Amino acid sequence: MIKLNILLPTYRYKKGVEKILTSISQTRNKSIHVYLFDNTENNSIYLLYQKYKKKFKINYFKNVPTINASENWNRAISYINSKKENIYNYSILLHQDEYFGSKDFFKELFNQIREKKYPEIISMNTYVKYNNKYFNKIHTLKTQREFLHKYFKNYIIYRNYFGPLSSIIFKTNKFLPKFSRNLRWFIDVEFYLKIINFNYRWHFSELYLVSDQKNNFSLTNRLKKSNFNKIKKAEKNDFKLKVPLVYRILYFIIDFPMWCLIRIYNKLYLILCRYD
Repeated sequence: MIKLNILLPTYRYKKGVEKILTSISQTRNKSIHVYLFDNTENNSIYLLYQKYKKKFKINYFKNVPTINASENWNRAISYINSKKENIYNYSILLHQDEYFGSKDFFKELFNQIREKKYPEIISMNTYVKYNNKYFNKIHTLKTQREFLHKYFKNYIIYRNYFGPLSSIIFKTNKFLPKFSRNLRWFIDVEFYLKIINFNYRWHFSELYLVSDQKNNFSLTNRLKKSNFNKIKKAEKNDFKLKVPLVYRILYFIIDFPMWCLIRIYNKLYLILCRYD
């Protein structure tokens, strides 16, 4: 029997956390287990835990005192790494401003895992929403991620072609690396760089998550309000040095035309499909 652990580090976005918990309770799926890692100064998330704890499996952990985002993510990773789970258990590290894209998400996910003979990692689409009407952006489509992962794996340093960390689901019995406390914008990229070099079997799926960027509690939006360009440039330059020179030259040449084509195609895809 397949089980899914949802690791949910929380901050001050109660509305987003409640939306996630409500959608899970509506599925009535007994194979889902939620772990809340509460990093708020108040008891708003604890009250949500009290509200939902009788509706599905949910565990609650409070950070006292509060810690930074990467430390909270590491706490979630450390917890799941310490558990001795069987090969049918999977986990996802879900951000508080993201949610599952369809009502049948879990049913479709479990079916795909069985059909693909229990892959170590499932990579999904991520749609970005800045308003309440339509999706404004998609990170990359299934075929694009699959192509880049197969032929230009380390291109992840130039462009995060996977999307946010919540766009991957991983086998719980596989060891996961920790997040760097020194990184802010490239924290996802460093994590991906580590796992793509493991001998893991990937499945690229059309299932999708929605990233709600219209709220003021989005970690991405909060970072962009700080010294964003300086942070991004410094971290990107550091990561480039980790790639052999020949690949840096290759990626520099193909970066602009390839990424432009991907962005144009994906924009047309969103306009034509009109997901909402």
